[in-house]
Amino acid sequence: LYWYSFDGIVLPTTSDGGAFTVLDLAGKPTTVEQLIVRHNRRELLNAPVMRAIIDWKWTVFASAIYQRRVAQYLAMVGGLLGAVVGDVGSPMSCVSMAVCGGCWVGFVLQAAREGS
Repeated sequence: LYWYSFDGIVLPTTSDGGAFTVLDLAGKPTTVEQLIVRHNRRELLNAPVMRAIIDWKWTVFASAIYQRRVAQYLAMVGGLLGAVVGDVGSPMSCVSMAVCGGCWVGFVLQAAREGS
């Protein structure tokens, strides 16, 4: 499959629309961006093709991840505020502590998924 940018650049993707991976010298799958950063050639990230790839990745999946994390942080801060402001043992403080706990568990699970 190919994705066509507005600049007429043809970028290969996997059949499910994911990042096209290549093999590094050790034979491990990696992306072109990771190779550029690993070999300290960051100036290549400003090339039109790489800018198109990075913009496409942001549009397709990174913006949704960012929005979900911001919402999770806001829910945790809101829960923390409710726990601090509410009286001990009140329904508001109990719900707020449950929201904080749920967000914390979400953060831990997310970190475990990204680590593996």
